[in-house]
Amino acid sequence: MRVLLIAGITSTLPGMAFAKEVQVDVGLPKPVVVNTDQPLKLALFIEIGTNSAVQSTVTGVRNMAKKYGFEFDVFDARFDVATQVNQMQNALLNGYNAWIVVPVEGSQVCESVTKLAPAANVLVAQATGTACGRSSKEGDELWSPGTLIYVGGNETPNAFEAVMEKAATDNPGPQKVGILTGPNLHPITVAFDKALEEVKAKYPDFKVVAVHRTDYSPPDNQIKTQTMLQANPDLSIIVGAYTNMSKGAVPALE
Repeated sequence: MRVLLIAGITSTLPGMAFAKEVQVDVGLPKPVVVNTDQPLKLALFIEIGTNSAVQSTVTGVRNMAKKYGFEFDVFDARFDVATQVNQMQNALLNGYNAWIVVPVEGSQVCESVTKLAPAANVLVAQATGTACGRSSKEGDELWSPGTLIYVGGNETPNAFEAVMEKAATDNPGPQKVGILTGPNLHPITVAFDKALEEVKAKYPDFKVVAVHRTDYSPPDNQIKTQTMLQANPDLSIIVGAYTNMSKGAVPALE
């Protein structure tokens, strides 16, 4: 992607103070215009606040807010995409000039992050999850035009495929595999599912006998693992999409 900064000085009416503006190329015909005289007011959209990784994101933003002196608010969608879209619509009316978005589901937030926000001169950074149907892509294609930047890469199909291939090659011969992922349609789940189909095709002995969707929390993953083990006592491999899956699976195994 390209990010082009063009500094300019503009004024509104004769005799009024000059306001500094910066035009930011976000890949659309019209740039986002940032008034650098306005203080930063950041909206942080997260999928669920009980996830330890998301808690780290909130902590990081809080530390940066203390360091640089900006205002921010956290919007927790609790894995409800309709709630997240509504939160974004409200944020457009409440003076935020920058967003960090960890999407619950990429397609339904697409218009908000790539069209409505830049049209309102709001800069959008996406973290972890992609928007606009890009969850199964790689590299530069993870970035959505209309947003400033995408930060991620450990959650792509290629990354998950590498992990699952390691499990398959380290355990040759017929295996019964249990899968733990996040919610349906979550960007990470979409990427994980694509990788899983590739690995199943390459390694016929890597037989998936159970797939459970979770909310990423250790308690939910412990319950889902117990259910898998009860139905498949000869399960030989469990693969999870995130470390919290292991935090729940290990106590269930013990």
